Amino acid sequence: MFGLIGHLTSLEHAQSVAKDLGYPEYADQGLDFWCSAPPQIVDTIRVTSATGQQIEGRYVESCFLPEMLAARRIKAATRKIINAMAHAQKKRH
Repeated sequence: MFGLIGHLTSLEHAQSVAKDLGYPEYADQGLDFWCSAPPQIVDTIRVTSATGQQIEGRYVESCFLPEMLAARRIKAATRKIINAMAHAQKKRH
C-alpha cells in the first residue's frame, strides 16, 4: 500500500478547477479557505513492478498550495501533508 499526494499548482488553479467542476462558491474563495480544506482520496492506483508484482495505493488530493510557503504558512503546509498521509493510511481498505 502506498499513498501518492498531489496538489493544485496555485490558488488561481484551485479556483479554476472549482469553477470547472461546478462549484462557483469555492472558486471565489481565497487562500484561507483553501488552506482549511481537508484531503480527499481521488483515485485508486495499481502499479506493476518489472518483476510482475502489483501494489495498490491511493491518490490523495491535498489543498496544499505553493502560496502557503510564500505566505509564511510553513507549519500549515507541513500539517496538510501529514494529514494527507494519515488520510491515505486510514482508508487502506
